[in-house]
Amino acid sequence: MNGNKGKDAASSAILCIGGSGPDVTSLRSIDLTQYATVAAADSGYDLAVGLGLKVHLLLGDMDSITASHIPDDVEVMSYPQDKDYSDTVLGLKTLADRGISDVLVLGGGEGRLDHLLSLCREFSKASAVIHWITRLEHIWVLNKETLELKGLEDTRISIFPEPGVTVNATGLLWSTRDVAYSLSNRMTGSTCTISVQGGSALVMMDISGYLGQRIQ
Repeated sequence: MNGNKGKDAASSAILCIGGSGPDVTSLRSIDLTQYATVAAADSGYDLAVGLGLKVHLLLGDMDSITASHIPDDVEVMSYPQDKDYSDTVLGLKTLADRGISDVLVLGGGEGRLDHLLSLCREFSKASAVIHWITRLEHIWVLNKETLELKGLEDTRISIFPEPGVTVNATGLLWSTRDVAYSLSNRMTGSTCTISVQGGSALVMMDISGYLGQRIQ
């Protein structure tokens, strides 16, 4: 099961951001060549280079990037440090303006709580399909899609819907109906499916148990 199979590369992009991100081993089940554009927000450039990715667009206030040399063929969009958006949000907005409808976000783990909350808010209202991978987890924003996950039995799955949103799930230990959220639920087998009605929800899965995905 591979969520990248059949992906429209022209409308798909990787956005690397600051904060802890996955290593090469954690990404072995994802075909990164399915994404035509690789963008980096500030120190996300360092993560991209560490993963062996060729960056096409670098943006942000550049206050935390450590790379000493940026190739001439990288498009650079610089912003002032005193601004009301994080570099990640600027990256998402820029990609949306360029017609990107499918974004793989890498990084962003274990950082400032206010940045984390702003990311969750921005992802939940984004028009693009968002798949976010930190050092510790995979995260999806579901609106009207159905997410089918493949993973190891007992892998933790947490679901945080907006108020009033109905979550339908199969293959999980505890019911997701009529609950405000589902924390540290667990897969009862090798697959589970999750869908939402009436809004959006964040779905989180431990990175160590992830084996694949399909979004319909």
